[in-house]
Amino acid sequence: VAIPPKGGSGEDISKEGYLSQLDAWPQLKPITANQERTYAGRILDSSEQVLTGKALRMALARMIANQQWAPPLGLWLASELRAWFIGYYWGKDLGYEPMGDPLPEPPDLEEPDQKSRGRAIKSRYPGVETYILDKLETLGLEEVAEWGLLGPDDLKAPVDSLFHKKEQLLKDFPVRWMHQGGLYRSIVFQNQRKVILEPMNQNASKAKEPAAEFVPRFRGFSVYYSKADRKVKLR
Repeated sequence: VAIPPKGGSGEDISKEGYLSQLDAWPQLKPITANQERTYAGRILDSSEQVLTGKALRMALARMIANQQWAPPLGLWLASELRAWFIGYYWGKDLGYEPMGDPLPEPPDLEEPDQKSRGRAIKSRYPGVETYILDKLETLGLEEVAEWGLLGPDDLKAPVDSLFHKKEQLLKDFPVRWMHQGGLYRSIVFQNQRKVILEPMNQNASKAKEPAAEFVPRFRGFSVYYSKADRKVKLR
């Protein structure tokens, strides 16, 4: 079991519910994992080992996607993928088309398991783990010290051609949404052209569904509120 590095944690949500740019590159400290030596079903000894290579990349990608380390980095990467996804599939229809080179096809954003209502599943940013793992493998990250040589330009999505439209797109389709103390996540479903809002904290869970007039624009999409087995159409 990988043990998250100390530092780099904290609140993951910006006031707007997205990050169009990353202001500070997080410092990474060693990630360790518990190692046990067993014989005939008995634990002989255990120790912590610093992760390197593939194990390091996998642990780092999982921790970022699950908000276990450097929450702003996870929110920024989720915002990058959201802008890429919406811009590619609906940019022309919704007025977010790129100026210049067209966007390349984005990776599939995995849909969360709707049968599992656990906090760990709800905290995940769909697509981020696979995306950053591919990036780190391409960059050849092997040691923790090499993380300091990287920066946002190494991990950002290819959405530069959106220019100022990226900010407007993320305002209309925020990854997270804060309302009256409640924190919600938005899930975009490509084929159904709908957005589902799900509560992410106690304030949101205890409150009734948010009124449609307060919900972000989500232009051209139907918007639903979902909690457990209850689903309500907001717009």
